[in-house]
Amino acid sequence: MPKLSEFPHEIDRRNLLTAVAAVTTSRVIGPIDTKVGAGQALLPESSAALPISITAVLPISITKADIVTATRLAEIARRNRLRYEFGLPLLSVATELRRMKTAGDTEKVERFRNALREPVFQKMLARARRQRGDMAWIPNGFCERWQFSRQVEMRLKRLYERVG
Repeated sequence: MPKLSEFPHEIDRRNLLTAVAAVTTSRVIGPIDTKVGAGQALLPESSAALPISITAVLPISITKADIVTATRLAEIARRNRLRYEFGLPLLSVATELRRMKTAGDTEKVERFRNALREPVFQKMLARARRQRGDMAWIPNGFCERWQFSRQVEMRLKRLYERVG
């Protein structure tokens, strides 16, 4: 396997992503036929039956990320097939993959924050009470509550970045 230093430093990520998505999509749904006209790629009629097992069409040595990407590509292919049947423009594979990844990452961050929000809030509240010398203190008023909850959110953000 080539070392990372052997790869060119200037790689167009968008073209690379589009090429990989096109190759993987063609493995999942078969070759895509391009028609003359608006340059729109249309799905072949044989793509009506997508393989049930995505892993059956991919190489044996696959990782979890490959399975996620293949699942996302199959979903894009299914949606494109429906759009083609109804005469709608097809979705861009690269744009949809990016949108799905962003949505997945956002969901992952929200699950992390929701799981730890209450313990972090209680810990920060206990610290604020100790600093004020008032063990019954709670943030009162809109501004004070908003500021305290903002501090909790910032702490959760830093914690997520540190944990990864």
